[in-house]
Amino acid sequence: MTPDILPDIDFTAHREGSIWSGWTGLRVDVGRFYEVLTARGWKIDREESNCMRALCRAWPDAGVKVYLSLELYVCAPPYGEVEAVEALRCYRFDPAEMPSASMYEQTYNPGDEREDWYPGHYEEWEWLVLHGDPHDDARDLLRPLAFDEAPAEVLAQLREELMAAARAS
Repeated sequence: MTPDILPDIDFTAHREGSIWSGWTGLRVDVGRFYEVLTARGWKIDREESNCMRALCRAWPDAGVKVYLSLELYVCAPPYGEVEAVEALRCYRFDPAEMPSASMYEQTYNPGDEREDWYPGHYEEWEWLVLHGDPHDDARDLLRPLAFDEAPAEVLAQLREELMAAARAS
């Protein structure tokens, strides 16, 4: 399956409150999106250990988090995976309420790096430790945020990052 050509992003169209559907149903090269977006600070959801269904990005200072959701789960890391976009969803959160533990801290205990099993385990799960969303379990702290209420600088950066991923695929 080949990816579709993605149209330019216009956050004033194809939106209903906190959901933007301008790419809904269009197939993307999820591996390329993963490479481009994680290099820019995006994370992947952790609903299933070896699968993913969304990439997300948080702007803690603005208290904004955005999810790019796929229609179906794909293998993680998603190299060679092509899947259709479900929607882009925008949320608000209180940064003071978000847990502060990193993915590394959630995965390992102090001293684990001295254990015999650690090198192999870290090698196998490095992608998740580096790119997993440490706040995936805190979705109950998120509140829908209409795209027209999101800070303009967040939307500008979001658009730039998503279009860079679209150009790469």
